Parts: sequence; structure tokens; C-alpha cells
Amino acid sequence: MPKAPDTVTLELPAHVRWLPAAQAVVEHGAPTLGLPPKKVVRLVMAVEEIFVHLARTTPGCAVLLRLLRRGSSVQAVFRFQADVEDLWAMNLTAAQELTPTDENMDHMGLLLAAGVSDGFSITREGGTVQLVLSQDKVYPETTPSDRGLTAARGALRMVDDPHPAEVAEACALARGLYPAEKLHPDLSMAGKLVDNAAGGGIVLSVAKDDAGAILGMMFWEQTSERSVGFCGPYVFSQNSGPVAKALTENMLNCLARSRTIGVCSRRATDDLPLEGFEALARIHYCHKNIVCAEQRIWFRLLREDDGAVIWAHAGMVDFLEETYARLSLMRDIRTVENIGIEMPARSVLAAELNQELSEAYLRVLIPGLDVEENIRKHAAHLRSSGYENIFFTLDLALGEQACLGGALMANGFEPALVLPFAGKSDLVVFQHVAPRS
Repeated sequence: MPKAPDTVTLELPAHVRWLPAAQAVVEHGAPTLGLPPKKVVRLVMAVEEIFVHLARTTPGCAVLLRLLRRGSSVQAVFRFQADVEDLWAMNLTAAQELTPTDENMDHMGLLLAAGVSDGFSITREGGTVQLVLSQDKVYPETTPSDRGLTAARGALRMVDDPHPAEVAEACALARGLYPAEKLHPDLSMAGKLVDNAAGGGIVLSVAKDDAGAILGMMFWEQTSERSVGFCGPYVFSQNSGPVAKALTENMLNCLARSRTIGVCSRRATDDLPLEGFEALARIHYCHKNIVCAEQRIWFRLLREDDGAVIWAHAGMVDFLEETYARLSLMRDIRTVENIGIEMPARSVLAAELNQELSEAYLRVLIPGLDVEENIRKHAAHLRSSGYENIFFTLDLALGEQACLGGALMANGFEPALVLPFAGKSDLVVFQHVAPRS
């Protein structure tokens, strides 16, 4: 008999008399999915605020609420038919313009829901809105190891499903041997890495010797159907070259059986064997106001590129043409500055923040007429909050995103690199380079 997925689904009308039912699903379901009590309270609070907002703004509409576990997090997924106009209050900067008055109560609820969530996303398919609220499980921090490099004994072998204890040891060694800017944030919580591997979010392999000593680790995740991002190789052996080569070739061999066309480094170490890789870009990267250095991004094409049509703002074309010529990728670039469709008055941006690395990634969830001003507010807010490394990604398959290149460049962002195949088409990553205000 097939195993039932860890998912609870409830369909109910948007009315406050059904609020207790939505609360009960999250209160009783989230602990079963592994969320600790304090996190359950936060997820219940966020779900309450979204449901009450829908009951006020679209009374009686059908709401599909799904609770599920996704790797290291538990998610509450809402699907409903509604206008996305009022969702602007989920912007990171919304608190600057909201006061607790009666007329702002709906927006205050959305602001609270976004604020207590570890992450959220909004997508539209026709008139249907999907809103996802995430709460991360809690993991103990992995203490860096001071053991140093190991002298290998016997032959080298790859293990693609390492035990949790082996992953924990590899994380501790990586944290003890590599600088912070080379480390994926999940390496500081081995349990999170284990859960994400078990949930299929990442693929993880370790290298061991005949005696069972961990000599290295590498992991990767599917960023789109045709693209993979990888971290590593992290090498703990005194003879680093063969271990790094074996880990990298093992990843490429695994991907040879998939539909993946290209791999890009997300956190590459200096141990990466560069044969077959192309340099995508050099990113100026600062870490806690102390270390500022260039970080190189690497790319490898795994099979023939069939070419693609992409959209771009006129201000990005020179950068894109130079990049695609250097990478020998065939792209038909169509310029777009205003696609002329009706848009909401207010836009919504998603922000993925990493305080330890002083890093923020922005992307547009809902394009709106105010998007240029919204980008300016987000950049200013993040700079004033101490973030040194601010990025914004656009998917060049979507004309409504590509035309935002002009708004980004008007607010101190510059195109920094292209990630081939990483979205519906290629993603272009902008970096904020303006001095602090």
C-alpha cells in the first residue's frame, strides 16, 4: 500500500466562523509534522491573520488551506481567488507607512503574518493566488571542529546517503576549515542539512577512506528543471586534489542521468577542480564590515544548448550580449521596457535574508505601478539595517520581470551575472552598488 504524504488539506469558505477550523488544523497538525511549540504558535498566528484578511476582503470565497512538511520547514499554503492589490502590506518595508488605525487593520494583519513567518511567497495563475507561509524547524548549532586535515588510509569511496552522524561530522569539519563566505548557511545546522536531504531538497554525498574517515563532502540542489546549484567541494584530507576531483565527478555523474543542462556554483571552495568550468562572474562580497573580496561564480554546461528567446530591458543588452558570447550560449534577445498590461497599484517584493553573511536576495512577487519606488525603499531599508550584499534576481523568460531592469539600474543596482537555465529561462542577478545613504 503506498505511503500517504505528510499533508493535511482543508477547503472552507472565507468567513470568521470557520476560523477555529483553520486554527485547529495548524495547532494539531504542525506539531505532528515536527514543528516545536513556539514555532507552532507563530504559524497559527500567521494563518489567523491571512484567514481574517480574506474573510474581510473576499467574504465567502473558497479557500484551500494545505499544511505540509517540506524538508526543514512546515508550510501553510493558501489558494484562493482574490485581487492581489492589498497584499502590498507583506513588503519588508510596509511597517514604515502603516499606523495602527482601524482602516489599516487588514494591512496590519498581513504585515504581522509576514513578520512572524520565516519566509513567504506569492504566485498567481490567472485569477488564483497561492500564498505560502513557512516556519523553519529549530536545530542546534553545529560546533566547528578543530581536528584539522586527515591522512587518508586505503582507497577513496563515495557515499551518497550518509548517516546523520557522518553529515554532522562533515559539517563540523567544514566549519572548522573554511572561511564563512565559502560555507552554505545550513552547514551551521547539520540537522537541517539532513532533513533537507531526506526531503529531497538537496542531494548530499561524502567521501570516505577504507577506515571510514570522512574526507570530504559536496551537496547540490535543483534550482530549476534544467539547472543545479552546488556547494563545495569541502575537503578534509591532507591530499585534497583526488578527494575534490572525486566529489565533483560524482556530482556530474549523478546529473548525467537527469535533464539538467548546466551547473552553477553557489558556494564554491578553492578546492573545486576547474577543468570544464567557465567563470560566470566575479562578485564583490563583504562580510560583517571586515572582509571585502571578490567571489568567483563557476558554470559548467553538461549538454548542448538549444538556444532560447529571452527578454531584456535595453540597459541590460550590452551586458547580456557580452556574457552569452563569452559562454557560447545562443540567445535571441528581445528588448522590453513596458509591456502595456494593467498592473496593480502596489507591488510586492520577496526578501530572503541572511544576517550572518550580511546578504539579502530580493525578487518581485507582484509587479506594480510603484515598483521603482518600492525597490528604492527596500534597498535603503536593507542598507540602513547593515546589509552589505544586496542582490535582485529577474527571470528573463518573463517580460514583466525583464522590464524591471531599468527600475533596478535607476536605484543603484548593476547587472552582475547570468545564471543560465536557473528559472523559467535564465536568471540575471543584479547587485546593489550605490554607497550607503
